[in-house]
Amino acid sequence: MRYLVSYDIADARRRNRAGHLLMGFGERVQESVYEVELREPQWHGLSAGLDALVRYESDQWRAWRLCAADRQDVTDLGLPSAALAMGSTVI
Repeated sequence: MRYLVSYDIADARRRNRAGHLLMGFGERVQESVYEVELREPQWHGLSAGLDALVRYESDQWRAWRLCAADRQDVTDLGLPSAALAMGSTVI
């Protein structure tokens, strides 16, 4: 399953760790937004890793499942990332 994952982490060290964790599963599409392709066990591992980095009083992370139809409805403004280039509309 493909997911879009974003995070807002206040601490620079934890923010960098979250980015490195997500890069192991997919591609950065914006500064703190990643598109990842995961099987169920990988999803649980990624979720646990992000949960360990987030401080709930100051940070958050969020994920959306992307079905094939969702990916076809993507519109990029400017240079699209490689992950979004397939099936997206560029303005």
